[in-house]
Amino acid sequence: MFNRHNLSINLENDHIILRGNSQESAGYVLRGYLLLQLCHPTKIKSIELTFFGHALIHETRPYKNTIIEKKWNFIESMESPCLFKKGKYEYHFELPLNGNIPESVCTQKGYVSYQFKAIVRKTGLRSSIESEQNVNVERSLGPLSAEPEPSLIRTGDVQGQMKFYIVIPCSGFITGQDIPVMLGIRPMSRGIKVFKVYLRLREATRYRTFFEEWSDTHEGKIDEVSCVWRPKLSGWWEQALTLKVPKNRSSVRADSRSRYIHIWHFIEVQISLIDLSRKKRFLTVHVPVHIFSDKLKASDEVPPAYEDALAKPPDYLSSLRRATVAF
Repeated sequence: MFNRHNLSINLENDHIILRGNSQESAGYVLRGYLLLQLCHPTKIKSIELTFFGHALIHETRPYKNTIIEKKWNFIESMESPCLFKKGKYEYHFELPLNGNIPESVCTQKGYVSYQFKAIVRKTGLRSSIESEQNVNVERSLGPLSAEPEPSLIRTGDVQGQMKFYIVIPCSGFITGQDIPVMLGIRPMSRGIKVFKVYLRLREATRYRTFFEEWSDTHEGKIDEVSCVWRPKLSGWWEQALTLKVPKNRSSVRADSRSRYIHIWHFIEVQISLIDLSRKKRFLTVHVPVHIFSDKLKASDEVPPAYEDALAKPPDYLSSLRRATVAF
């Protein structure tokens, strides 16, 4: 087996959490280093690193915007390549990110993504060595409190024929968590018949179009449970049901309100019944809830780290002198 050169991008943190909304967030300083490992002496033409963020929207008329782009030239392109000895070479970098950049998200009709791409151009059969590293950006609008919060309660009266209530213990849930729902129904007339009750966790998405307008709302079902009506002679019929928030990011996305994509969630309660006029009806109630990433929950359990500025910016022009070589 032939030894091969290796190029890697090493970050202090590839999952960034911005604290506060886009107007108040202090941003984040992204730090890391590029590691080039040469298995034999090699002539290098250039060493480049690029960080870019893109937003791509397929709604109405597809378009792609560049959110941010930053490029480092650790070794300037030269007509005559420079000979590097066998060994390891480190090139450190840092990048202050503004607090107003949109968070990472990926949906069927669009995405916001951030990525590093490094390329070393050299002589020989393989004219370049490349490496990529994704960076995920999330936003926290406040700590996810461990203290009990007031329950969400919805009540209603259907033309004096039926009363109902819906109780959810809180408004915020993290991915991978269960959502317990207590449902109560009380017919006020003997002519009312309830057949079935459906609970659905739904996700709604809107996109900013090429024409700077918001698209129609796209809705999708995340989870569903149902139960058959079991009438009682008197009083309230009560039933506890549970919806599940998937942990997989491809199945559910956290709430997001960026410039390009809005995502929010709600619980849809649908009661199938026949009223006094013998007509089949569906009573539908929407209860808004918030879905957060489990990584946000973990980050709120530790105190925030304060960024220290480097005493001096890296001297990229003398990168050959600074590179550490191991034989």
